[in-house]
Amino acid sequence: MKSEQIDKWLRSLKVARRTRNGTLTSVRTLFSSAKSRSNLPKTNITEAHVLNKSKVGNTDTLIFEPALMR
Repeated sequence: MKSEQIDKWLRSLKVARRTRNGTLTSVRTLFSSAKSRSNLPKTNITEAHVLNKSKVGNTDTLIFEPALMR
């Protein structure tokens, strides 16, 4: 699997950049798990680790108090 294929798949998901970054993290974890179980060579960098995360713009973090949630 090539990094271009992973990138194309991530972009096809039509989700927010933050969600795409989270999905990329999950894919990287999958590859790391495969390396730790000797399903992939431990010395090679995986294609998922070559990809850069999407840049996410500054967003305001909102904190809701319990009274506002009713």
